[in-house]
Amino acid sequence: MLAWQLHPFSSTETLVSEAADRWLNQLESLRRPGRPLTVALAGGRVAKSFLESVSRAASVRQFDFSGVHFFWGDERCVPPEDSESNFALADAALFRPCGIPPTQIHRVKGEWTQAEAVTEAERVVRLHAALNAQGFPILDLVVLGMGEDGHVASLFPDTPDAQAFSAMAYIPVLGPKPPPQRVSLTFGTLAAARHAWVIASGAGKAEALNLALNEKSANPLGRLLRMRPATEIFTDIVTP
Repeated sequence: MLAWQLHPFSSTETLVSEAADRWLNQLESLRRPGRPLTVALAGGRVAKSFLESVSRAASVRQFDFSGVHFFWGDERCVPPEDSESNFALADAALFRPCGIPPTQIHRVKGEWTQAEAVTEAERVVRLHAALNAQGFPILDLVVLGMGEDGHVASLFPDTPDAQAFSAMAYIPVLGPKPPPQRVSLTFGTLAAARHAWVIASGAGKAEALNLALNEKSANPLGRLLRMRPATEIFTDIVTP
């Protein structure tokens, strides 16, 4: 039996608003004196709406982001000011509006060569997160999107298992859409996270989500669900 919890919503607006409040609540519940919180963010259209909703809710609540360190589930190999950059999205939607200091933001260096970006991302995440018995960093909270093919982070259906299940925290990936060069967390790192959320939105993703929820699923989200003891799925997609 898959260990996941589905949170259905009637609209994208309700989904991102409710998920934003719960995300802030989750961060509060994870705080421990003297220990930084490590979170990973996603990119994409719904991630933008989610982070904008987080920013609004944080402003109302006067949320304290001190000690919260930000990483990414994946990043495109583009400069940080590029419109395709997941960092640029988060910077505009969350970091600048909430005044989060650069010392807490650990972006993937997309302007470097792919190999250099992977090496640096690997080094930095291991500086800030404890490691599990298998040597993977234990992030406190990972937020993922899901593509129409069921991909999570930049782990696509055709990503070779030798890469996706690497012992590394981050790997180089070639995506099916431009810009193709990406840096992504591995399945092992996603499975090691204390908490993992998936925000799945859009009718075009219904088939992929329904497939992932099947115990025999081979799509990336389905594979991840089978690796984790628990995963929260927030969605406006109608499931059987």
